[in-house]
Amino acid sequence: MNTKSGRITATAIAATLAVSSLGLATAPAHATQSSPDNGGTCSVANTSSTQQGSTDMNLLSGNEPKNLTDKVVAGMNDGTYTSHAGSSSLDFNRTKVYKVTSGDQTFTSVTVPTNGDYTTTSNFTALFDKDGNSLNYSETGSSHLRV
Repeated sequence: MNTKSGRITATAIAATLAVSSLGLATAPAHATQSSPDNGGTCSVANTSSTQQGSTDMNLLSGNEPKNLTDKVVAGMNDGTYTSHAGSSSLDFNRTKVYKVTSGDQTFTSVTVPTNGDYTTTSNFTALFDKDGNSLNYSETGSSHLRV
């Protein structure tokens, strides 16, 4: 992978993890974070989506998220993806699928929360290109401290 592609992929994964793990939109200048007073919803700010150096993320609905989630499940089963937490710890019913645009590149991220002895920020994220081909994946896992 070339350096530019690696940076774009890293940016897309980091942005996806930040948003989907916590359920908050944090993309610079393109979204506003919600407060508990407005029901925990996020709203998109009225700004240009072509700002240089920015990353836009949009939560998807319909068939595309289901199809990509099914790809992740199949990848878990066939060994394409490996989860240290184990696929039985992944909560596919709470999967979030985002279209991520960074510069002139568009990706789709599929983030699956981790259940069990893991904290709420633990998840598995797969990144796909605009044609639905798997590019990369990552896993963030933190367990609860037992005292």
